[in-house]
Amino acid sequence: MATTKKATSKKSTPKKAAAASSAKKAPRAPKARLKLLFEKLDRAFGPLVLPETDSLLEMASALVVREGGTELTTERALKSLREDFVDWNEVRLSRPSELARLMTGTNKVSTIKRWHERAQRVREMIDQIYNDRNEPCLEFLREEKTKARFEYLEDVDDLGVHNANAMVQWMSGDEKKLILMSSEAAQAAHDLGLTSSAAVTKAKKELSALLDGMRELVSIQAHLNQLGELEKNEWPGSVKELLD
Repeated sequence: MATTKKATSKKSTPKKAAAASSAKKAPRAPKARLKLLFEKLDRAFGPLVLPETDSLLEMASALVVREGGTELTTERALKSLREDFVDWNEVRLSRPSELARLMTGTNKVSTIKRWHERAQRVREMIDQIYNDRNEPCLEFLREEKTKARFEYLEDVDDLGVHNANAMVQWMSGDEKKLILMSSEAAQAAHDLGLTSSAAVTKAKKELSALLDGMRELVSIQAHLNQLGELEKNEWPGSVKELLD
């Protein structure tokens, strides 16, 4: 008697395809999401360049001039501020257009125009500090505690609150944890799938565990707080793609 072979069912193929599709859509782990987020935020807001410096004014200037730029343009601008001027008071007394020309190293009008706002912000920031302290210097902040540092820096108009958070982190010298966290930054971290909670204390702890070294700590302070200053519909499109 001939043995009849049962036809092999191919119904499992769609299931495998569905499983593969599901795997592709699986949410990224927080560490992977963070790496991708840094790439997107660096392009949107400007990558953080942390110069080796003892000058707090240079730190503040670095946070301003990197906005909208690249690592190369930030490094060139900081080199100019360090070498092309006698001191910070000369920077304060310079015209923004002249500052932009020197920081970019070009006479190209279109480039100088693009840098005019950042140059003006650096100048106005130093001028505000000078008018408040009677000298272009922030070194007094080294003697202050974290809260007092932040309260002073958040009132420096042309620095920006997001950069005030970043600078306090930078000044802390602690490369292992976030020193402070705003509720806006905590909410942004949660919305982006980096933390399991938007509660400040828990988000701060979970986010600290994901970050490696001072550059990432300073970057996340600047970037998440800058996102927090915006409505979600104003976020860069590439960042919105990561929203849960």
